Amino acid sequence: MMLLPPRPGTCPVCAVTHAPEAPHDCQSLYYQYRFYGLRGRWPTWADAVAHCDPLVRRRWQQELRKLNRWTEPEDGEPIADPLAESIAQPIGSLTSPSFGPEDEP
Repeated sequence: MMLLPPRPGTCPVCAVTHAPEAPHDCQSLYYQYRFYGLRGRWPTWADAVAHCDPLVRRRWQQELRKLNRWTEPEDGEPIADPLAESIAQPIGSLTSPSFGPEDEP
């Protein structure tokens, strides 16, 4: 599967319009498939806010916990995807080997 680049003016990580200091949209399909293709696991809200300053992270976590929506990686630490690291890139094919953790022996 190839992801099309995000629309101009949107975040290159999640394809949603937001300020650089704001969290990525964890519900964006672009963000989910890009993250999975690059990292081998699905993103969590902890990943989406990992690049934010501590106050923003705490506020988002607090509000998402109230809604029972906060998620964290099962194993390991959240992974921050800063905007500077983000380039729209192909993530492979769902029908070919080496797409995500299911192909690992």
